[in-house]
Amino acid sequence: MTAPQISIVIVNWNGADCLPACLESVRKQTWTDYESVLIDNASTDGSLATAEKNFPDLKIIRNRENLGFARAANQGIEQGRGEFVFLLNPDVVLEPDYLERLMERALKNETLGALGGKLLRPIKDGITTSMIDSAGLTLLAQKRRPWDRGSDQPDAGQYDDAEDVMGINGAAVLYRRAMLEDVKLDGEYFDVGFFIYFEDVDLALRALLRGWKNFYVPRARARHARGGTGGSRPPGVKVHAAKNRYLVYLKNEPFEAFSKNWIRTLGVELMRLGAYAVREPLSLLGFLAFLRCLPTYCKKRNRIQETANIGADEYLRWYRD
Repeated sequence: MTAPQISIVIVNWNGADCLPACLESVRKQTWTDYESVLIDNASTDGSLATAEKNFPDLKIIRNRENLGFARAANQGIEQGRGEFVFLLNPDVVLEPDYLERLMERALKNETLGALGGKLLRPIKDGITTSMIDSAGLTLLAQKRRPWDRGSDQPDAGQYDDAEDVMGINGAAVLYRRAMLEDVKLDGEYFDVGFFIYFEDVDLALRALLRGWKNFYVPRARARHARGGTGGSRPPGVKVHAAKNRYLVYLKNEPFEAFSKNWIRTLGVELMRLGAYAVREPLSLLGFLAFLRCLPTYCKKRNRIQETANIGADEYLRWYRD
C-alpha cells in the first residue's frame, strides 16, 4: 500500500469546542493525499467520542494521561507514514487550499524544512476579522523572546510576500520528514522536556542551524483561535513557558551571537526576573526549573552546536528590534 504524501497530526486535549470545525476543514482540503492521526491526551469533555463518531477515517492514539504537547506530537510523527508531516492544532480552521498552497512550494524546493501560511484571528459571532495571529516566527532583540510576526496587527498586506522566516508557528505547520529526522535529538523531534510552549521555536532553530529553511506562504490562510482547546490553562503552564524560553536560547544560540549582545541581554533578563518576582511568581519558578535543567541541557547544546552548518551572523539575521 502506497504511503500518503502527508501525515496530518493533531494533538487534542479537551477540544470539544473547536475540534469538530478543525477536522471538517481538513476534510474539505483540495489536497487529498493524506492521512489523519489524532493523539488524545486523556480528554474528559467528550471531544474524542465526537471525533470517532463523525470522522471515522481518523487514526486515533489514546493516552491515559496528559503527556504534554511535545511528547504527543512525537507520537503522531512516529505513527505517520507520509513524506511530510502537517502538525495542526485543534483550534485552527484551514481554508480549503491551505495544504495545496504549501505543497506547491515544498515540492519545488527540497531545502525547505518547514512551511506555513498566514494565520488570522478567528471569526467570532459571525464577524470576520482581518487581525493577524501569525505570519511566521521571529526573534525580538529588545524583549529577548520569540514572537509571531504581525501578531495583533490588521492585515493590510504587509506580510503578503512569500519568504524565508525564522520559523513557523506550530499551530499549522508542514514539516518535511527528512528535516525532522535530520534534527531529532535523543530520538525526539520535539523536546519532551518542554512539555508545552516554545517547542516549535526550538525545532525551528535546530532546523536553521542545520541549514534547512523555514518558509512562509501567505496565500495559504487559516483561522487560529489561540488557546481555544482545553479551557482555562493550569497555573503550571506559566512555569513551562518561562523555563522553555530560556531553554530555547541555551540550546540553540551560538556563543558568538550571544557575545555580541550580552550586555543588553543581561539588562533585559534582570528586568524580567524582577517583574517575575513582583507580578508572576509562577514564572520565577520557571526560571528556577531552568536552572535545574542546566546540566542536561548544556550537554544537548554542545551536540547541537557541534553539528551546526551556519554561523553566528546567519543566526543573528533573524533578530528584529
